[in-house]
Amino acid sequence: MKRLLILLSVLLLAVFLISACSQDESDQQDIDGSNEQGDVEEDGAEERLADVEVTIPASFYEGELDTDQIKAEADEVGITEVTVNDDGSVTYTMPESVHDEWLSDYATEIESTMAELVSSADFVSISDVTANNDYSSFTVAVDQEVYENSFDGIAAFSLGISGLFYQLMNGVNPDDYNVTIDIVDEESGEIFDSVIYPDDMNE
Repeated sequence: MKRLLILLSVLLLAVFLISACSQDESDQQDIDGSNEQGDVEEDGAEERLADVEVTIPASFYEGELDTDQIKAEADEVGITEVTVNDDGSVTYTMPESVHDEWLSDYATEIESTMAELVSSADFVSISDVTANNDYSSFTVAVDQEVYENSFDGIAAFSLGISGLFYQLMNGVNPDDYNVTIDIVDEESGEIFDSVIYPDDMNE
C-alpha cells in the first residue's frame, strides 16, 4: 500500500504541474493585456479571489513527508502557502483559480482511470465502471466468477484512493470523507461485495 500511495502522490504532483502550466499561460495573457479580466488594483494592491484551503491527512504520506520538498513543489504550481499541522497533516492554501483547475484536471484523471480499468487486459473481469458526481461512490460491473478467481479486486483500491483524494481536494473534512465501491454482477445486477474507504484501507 505504501508504494501505491507514493505513486498516487506522484500523480497528484503531475496534476499540479499541468494546472501550473495552464495557469502560467493565463498569467502571460494578463501581462500582455489580452485577458479581458486583467489585473484589478484597489488601493495599490492586486485584488485577489478568495483563497482555498485543502488539507491532506498524515496517513496519505506514510512517513514520506519531506517538508522542504513539498513546499518547493507547491510553490512551483501556484500554491501560496503550505502548513504542516501538529497531527502530521498538510494544509495547502491556493488561489481559487488554481484550485478549480486542479480539481477539474484530477476529475479528468479519475475518469481516465475508470476507462482504463474497463479496457485493460490486466482486469479481465471488469466490464464497466461508473461513479457519482463527487466520486464518493463507484459501481464496478464484473463477471462475478472471473472476478472471484482473480486479483481484480485491486481495482477497488485504486478507485477508493482516487475518490478520497478528490473529496479532500474538494474541501471535505478528513473526518467526514469516505468512498464506497460496490462490486456488481454484470448479469444479475446484484451487489455481491462492497468496500468502504478509508475504513478498509488497511485490510
